[in-house]
Amino acid sequence: MSTTETAGASQIEKTKQQIRRLVGEIARLSETDVSDEEYFPNYLGRILAALAAPAGAVWLRNDAGALELVYQINLQEVGFDQLGEAGQQTHGRLLGQILTNNRGAAIPAKSGGSEPGSPGNPTDYLIVASPLTVDGTAEGLVEVFHNASAAPVVQQGYERFLNQVCELGAGFLKNRRLRGLVDRQHLWSRLESFTRQVHTSLKTNAVAYTVANDGRRLIGCDRVSVALRYGKKMRIEAISGQDVVDRRANLTQLMSALVDSVVFAGEPLVYTGSTDDLPPRIEEALRDYVDEGSSKAVFVMPLKETQDDPEAESRYFGALVVEQIEDNQPEPQLRELAEIVVRHSETALFNSQRYQRVFLLPVWQWMGSQVSKLKGRGLAKFLAVLMLLAGIIGVLTLVPGEFRLEGDGKLQPRTRRDLFASEAGTVRNIRVDHGDRVHPGDILVEMEDLNLESQLQKAQIELHRAESEYNIKRNQRNAEEISEQEKIQITGDLMSLNANRESLEADVEALKQRKRNLNITSPIEGVVTTWGIEERIANRPVQPGTLLVSVADDQKSWVLEVKVPEDRVGHILRAQQELKEGEQLDVTYVLATNPERRYHGKVEKTAMITEVVEEEGNVVLLTITPDPEDMPEKLRPGAEVKAGIICGERPLGYVYFHPAIDAFYYNVKFWLGY
Repeated sequence: MSTTETAGASQIEKTKQQIRRLVGEIARLSETDVSDEEYFPNYLGRILAALAAPAGAVWLRNDAGALELVYQINLQEVGFDQLGEAGQQTHGRLLGQILTNNRGAAIPAKSGGSEPGSPGNPTDYLIVASPLTVDGTAEGLVEVFHNASAAPVVQQGYERFLNQVCELGAGFLKNRRLRGLVDRQHLWSRLESFTRQVHTSLKTNAVAYTVANDGRRLIGCDRVSVALRYGKKMRIEAISGQDVVDRRANLTQLMSALVDSVVFAGEPLVYTGSTDDLPPRIEEALRDYVDEGSSKAVFVMPLKETQDDPEAESRYFGALVVEQIEDNQPEPQLRELAEIVVRHSETALFNSQRYQRVFLLPVWQWMGSQVSKLKGRGLAKFLAVLMLLAGIIGVLTLVPGEFRLEGDGKLQPRTRRDLFASEAGTVRNIRVDHGDRVHPGDILVEMEDLNLESQLQKAQIELHRAESEYNIKRNQRNAEEISEQEKIQITGDLMSLNANRESLEADVEALKQRKRNLNITSPIEGVVTTWGIEERIANRPVQPGTLLVSVADDQKSWVLEVKVPEDRVGHILRAQQELKEGEQLDVTYVLATNPERRYHGKVEKTAMITEVVEEEGNVVLLTITPDPEDMPEKLRPGAEVKAGIICGERPLGYVYFHPAIDAFYYNVKFWLGY
């Protein structure tokens, strides 16, 4: 066999493998759960690649049964847009004939019947088309444009290949139909859950929030709001995704105005971009709202009262506002789901409103539940419970108890030093670790600054050069052969050189001092309290002010630093004012590592400022001196403690419930003006 024949056979085999690979990709793609927008571009692209065709299109039946172009590649390059009305009709009848016959075909270029309006191929390309058949019905077809000069046997190969991949495409359409059935079943399940949830409560606010949040998920829109009538105005009761409705917000007020105008008209508002044929009042309110909120679609559905008497006139008591900010869902489906939510929610909302209109409803509820219990022995039990409650109240108000305020803190040495970087540089050597004992002057961290080294070397070189120039000039002045005029000139030069030399010496000394500052030394004797020094700063660049290491003197006195919430500090200050001169408040504290053992101390100082601590809020720092005779055996800097500051005696009720009592005085009595 010649080399040419071998190369040709190799090329044919390579082409077959490529086609088989593309068919495999189409098969795998057709089995995936992707959208039409993602499937058809990949599907048609692989078909054209396998057939080496310049253009193609996918046509599907719409709800009316007519063919619609769902995706195309390069139709304009084969002159499809230049066929004219007659050519388009001829081509359309050709596609209809293929669908009717439900069989693929290869139609030569410029072919068709002699009679006007007969199906045919008006293009200059060979058309190969095959239907997408699902359960015996052609749901669409795939059309491929190819070279018109292809041999008949090649055209038959094109047709067989297209029939094969159309079977795969039909499988995708069938799976899509099944997914639609599953989606509808899922919709009914969600609707059942929604109906159950909206009828769970009789509180109007809870029902409104359920309608807004669960309704948004059921509809699949971006936002659902519930408006209810209060007096003559509509008020936004709930907005999906918001725990609290800000009724002062501009968008909320504009929504209320829009709902007022729609409910007054008594007809649903459907806005998808056009405001034609809208009443002026609604158009103005809608325009203001859309300009503020940028919604692409807005549906306002009035809610009608449910009357027991079918002949009684019903009025609107609210509205449901459905919004689509991104227009990614078809309008008919969105409106259909919105109407379903309206039908199921208006009954629940109206019943909750009617229920809560009952005068003194909580009182009647409580009285009804209690009366039902006071039957037979229930009355004796009620009196016994009443006496028990009276006794408990008497104990809580008359019996005094120790008033103790708690706070979390840490046990720390009184003498501590935080060491910061005074120069920018890179940490090269860490000589200590957590818990190491150090002495004053010990080097703890060594840093390096290559830029500083370069500056120092450059300054030293300049200093050496200046000294050399100074010495040369001085020797010249001392020479005997120079004139008096030259000596005067050289003396002036020496003064200038000496000033420059002294300036350079000062620069060199300053740079040396900065270099010495790169070594962080301990100012006190103590232990290193910083944890994980190596992991935090080793071989890392640091900036001036970066905390490198902390040292604490654990051999001297210790203190407790306790953080007390700001709203409790007033009790401590009042208790301190009641003390005699020289007395201090008693404190008991326990260690987190040994909560069974109590230790004692005294309040030494109360900070005069409030700190804001993340996760703890506003706190005031108390410095507490532990009793030296009652100290833990093993002291560890930073040990967690829980301290109780004893603020005298108060009634037991106040001791146990003072947070609630203080909140009452702060929030209720203040606003009542007492």
